[in-house]
Amino acid sequence: MAMPQTSNARSHSVENLPNGTLDGEAYTAYSPDFNPIERLWQHLKSHYLAGFLTKQGSELSDKLFDSLRLLLHQPEVLRSVCNTHHS
Repeated sequence: MAMPQTSNARSHSVENLPNGTLDGEAYTAYSPDFNPIERLWQHLKSHYLAGFLTKQGSELSDKLFDSLRLLLHQPEVLRSVCNTHHS
């Protein structure tokens, strides 16, 4: 059974599906604790990008990709960071 995570943000509304098609959970419009991407960004900013300053987008992209590559070599950390403890 699909359990989409939706917020109450207007852009996330599903109005054209027949009743009973999906079961979902409603969250507040901003629920970073339940969003693995928000948790990943928080981890990247605090552990890999803290203190990094640049005016060049390409340098930021390089730093971000390098940080993600390092994190991908730590699957237990990545799993922990992205686990919302909600599922």
